[in-house]
Amino acid sequence: MPEHQFHWRTYWWLVWGFMIAVPVGTVLHESAHYLTAKVMGYEGYLSYRSTIYTFIPDAGNALMNKRILVTMAGPLQTMLTGLLGLAFLWYHRRSIQKSRQLNIRQWILIFLSFFWLRQVMNLFIWLISMILGGDHIKNSDEIKTSIYFGLPFWLITVVTGIIGCGLLAFVYLKFIPRLHKWVFPAALISGCAAGYFLWFGWLGKILLPVK
Repeated sequence: MPEHQFHWRTYWWLVWGFMIAVPVGTVLHESAHYLTAKVMGYEGYLSYRSTIYTFIPDAGNALMNKRILVTMAGPLQTMLTGLLGLAFLWYHRRSIQKSRQLNIRQWILIFLSFFWLRQVMNLFIWLISMILGGDHIKNSDEIKTSIYFGLPFWLITVVTGIIGCGLLAFVYLKFIPRLHKWVFPAALISGCAAGYFLWFGWLGKILLPVK
């Protein structure tokens, strides 16, 4: 099939892949918050959109340090998962770059590396909110962490977002076959949007409801 043609079969497979990746990534992210909170001795539960936990009274600095660890756990899990996918992509780069069609295992590694998309979207949403309303996302893990460390509230969001842009551009240019250069971004947008509405609008509320 000529490279300039749109490969619909691959497109639909990738859409389904991203639809699955959005809920999986969300649950893994929130599970990192939840498990860290449990290790810190807090009580709570995991919902489809957040981790709910109760801080047990503690000394000032000790409590603050625990809050920082719980807050950081989600973004760290997401970014480390993305770096793990990128590391395996790099390890298998010769076989991947020679392939016109990637196999399922290779696509999974690309999906894992695209966990960094969360950081990119955080940056994008923050920029839009600043342009339109002059406000910032106060509940963002990155902004909370910046404030905890006494940094400019925007610093971690901006730095990790820029790093994410660079890493995802690298993966796209280096590992997506030329045959699928147009298919992949179309599936990415469609699949992530569908996965978001599927999880946050319906399925997540059934499987992990807010109590």
